[in-house]
Amino acid sequence: MTKQQLTISLLGTFHATLGEQNIPFRTDKIRALFAYLLLEANQPHRRDTLATLLWPNSDSSSARKNLRLSFFRMREAINKTADSPLANTLFHTSKQPIQMVPIDQLQVDALIFRAQLEQVRQHQHQNVHHCPACRTALQTAVSYYKGDLLSGFNLDDAEPFMEWLTVTREHLHQQALTAFDTLLDNLQHYAHDATLR
Repeated sequence: MTKQQLTISLLGTFHATLGEQNIPFRTDKIRALFAYLLLEANQPHRRDTLATLLWPNSDSSSARKNLRLSFFRMREAINKTADSPLANTLFHTSKQPIQMVPIDQLQVDALIFRAQLEQVRQHQHQNVHHCPACRTALQTAVSYYKGDLLSGFNLDDAEPFMEWLTVTREHLHQQALTAFDTLLDNLQHYAHDATLR
């Protein structure tokens, strides 16, 4: 049986599909939790921290209960859409931390965008304007930038999450502007060199 692609769009409006099917997350809090775990997958997250991030106005017990229910419903939506326990491989969980686990069939536009820019940053070249590999990576990166991170998304009762979203959104936006500028300079240098031949 061929594994279906799990495609998550975070740049622009939130969209999650498995193959051709939409994943029906019930609430914006679930979508927010999913997006946060995806973008912060480089480290495990304490449940208390996640509960406070999304339910800062609730007492500790209620916030943890809301987190448990949202996490359960998030996994349930993925597994029902996949008709398999896909979510069990997507998350590493224990009594405390929760962490997203990269899997081959997971494609997240924001993570691809970041990875392509990091490839350019780490590439050894004398001049980015004369590097075909970096030009290709930049073109790939900007092709994934369809809009600001979680465009139009707002959780009035989750200020810590919104603060994180604002900072992350602005950082990605600045990276996109720099990538567009670098790509434009790259293409102008390429065209100028071509006229000299």
